[in-house]
Parts: sequence; structure tokens; C-alpha cells
Amino acid sequence: MEDRRLLGIRTWIWGVALLSLAAVAVLAALWISDGAKVAVASPDTAPEPPSAVDPSRTQTVETREPVLAPDPPEELPPPSKPAPAVEDMEYAIPVFENDLHVTLASHPEFGQISIERYDKDGNPTGEPLAQGTQVQIPDPDRPGEKIYFRVP
Repeated sequence: MEDRRLLGIRTWIWGVALLSLAAVAVLAALWISDGAKVAVASPDTAPEPPSAVDPSRTQTVETREPVLAPDPPEELPPPSKPAPAVEDMEYAIPVFENDLHVTLASHPEFGQISIERYDKDGNPTGEPLAQGTQVQIPDPDRPGEKIYFRVP
């Protein structure tokens, strides 16, 4: 059984070696034949010697103005303001009998905002963020702007 398996492995190795040699031979033949085509030029494709060029033929060089790309439109959003200092951040107002939500006095139209902590996989833990944690949320009224507050 083992002799038969060893014979199969040897046959496979010889087959791969022979195929590799055949591939190298084919590539070498192609490389040599391309080189021969470049080295041997027929009289029909040979360039004219400089003495055979008609002096009455003149070459003109056409000059063109460089084409510049149009300026990109200036529609960049204004740079967002840096985050306020921690001392300047407002504290959110806790929601009665709900530890996982707060409201903002400066934006009561937002309603209740969740302050639930998430684990590293993005799953809610059921616990609120620690007291004093700095929070930033996107401002729905001003795209690109943030609203900052601290957890009470």
C-alpha cells in the first residue's frame, strides 16, 4: 500500500517537473522568436536613410495652449466648531423613573435621548453611561454639526 502511494507521489512530482520544463521551453521559444522579429527588418519596413529624405518636405510642429481643468466648485461645508470644554458642556436632565434616557434643556424638541451603554459588539447592556460622561450627537437641524452634553 505504501509502495503504491510512494509511486503515485513520485509520478506526480515527475509530471509537475516535466510540465514546468515544457512551459519554460515554450516561453523561451516565444521570447527568441519575438527577438528575431525585432532584429530582422524586411526591406519594406526599413526606415529611410537620412540622405533619401526629400528636402522639400518640411515638418511643422503644432503648438497648442494647455487645457486647464475647471476650478472645482466651492461647495465645501463650513468647518464644524470644535467641541466645547468639558466645563462648558451642559448637563442633560434625567427622565423621571427612566435611567436610560435624558432630555436637553437647550433642545426640548428632541425629546428623550438614550444614554444606554453598549458593549464592544454593539449590543445594548441595559446600563446607563457613567455620570459625567461626555456625549455628542448629530444635530438634525444643522447637518454636520454636533450637540454636546454630559450625563447627569
